[in-house]
Amino acid sequence: MQPRDFFVDGAHGNRIHGVEWSRDGVPLLLVHGFGNEAHIWDDFAPLVAPHYRVIAIDQRGHGDSSHDPELRYDYEFLAADLEAVTSALGIERLVLVGHSLGGRTSMLFAGKHPERMAGLVIVDSAPEFDARGTTRIRQEAEARGDGSLASVAEYQRLLAHNFPAGRPDALARMARHELRQRPDRRFERKLDPKFMAGRRPESEADALARERETAKQLWE
Repeated sequence: MQPRDFFVDGAHGNRIHGVEWSRDGVPLLLVHGFGNEAHIWDDFAPLVAPHYRVIAIDQRGHGDSSHDPELRYDYEFLAADLEAVTSALGIERLVLVGHSLGGRTSMLFAGKHPERMAGLVIVDSAPEFDARGTTRIRQEAEARGDGSLASVAEYQRLLAHNFPAGRPDALARMARHELRQRPDRRFERKLDPKFMAGRRPESEADALARERETAKQLWE
């Protein structure tokens, strides 16, 4: 089938956008990483669609899902969206595939609902992060700027610089789906520019302590 777009209510009044590739089989829910959106899975989803009910969502603050006006972007809130989305779609037991930020969201959901898990796949994520990795991701995000661009092609060139091994067609798709056109005809990123700022501003010591507690929870 052709993938279909849909919207459902997430947690805290947010609207969550998703893409569904198939409707038969055990549900397989794809959860993207920071700065991406549901179409990051466009190459993978058709390969497994004959075997699963394949769905990808835009996490809050990303893609065509709502920006949270109260900046509730910690993992617990992202996991609450997974609870709301699966409830809205009538999904009980499922396979979760989470990449990077979505990996931690998926781990937290799985830890809360082990009886619902038919499988859990974690891509480029872990209960504990290497600081070099998080620094690189933050620098890449900063290099993309605020997304105010004259064209999609300009953003694609920026992505090619950040991801030199990326296929041109994949980078073109990322650029097309990660941007929206403004009334002045320039383009901006769909990602909420306040996403990182909304994740509990705190001292370095408090952030380290919270990260340790998060790692402990995710390992469990």
